[in-house]
Amino acid sequence: MSDSRGRVVRSLGMAQTLLRPEQVDDLVAQYREGATLVELASLFGVNRRTVAMHLTRPEVTIRRGRFDPSRIHEAAV
Repeated sequence: MSDSRGRVVRSLGMAQTLLRPEQVDDLVAQYREGATLVELASLFGVNRRTVAMHLTRPEVTIRRGRFDPSRIHEAAV
């Protein structure tokens, strides 16, 4: 079974999207460039916890609720 994002697996009544290795590499690169877990989850069509799981595999340090001063313009809007 698949959709526009790739292969989908049915397990316990929930559809799961499997990311291809190149998608995981892209996800990690975007996270390192400043994208958030929520942004990446939306972009790749997966759950936020799935994004976090993929980030722990290549030993990426997950940002924990710290405010990024370089994004202050977004907070001001």
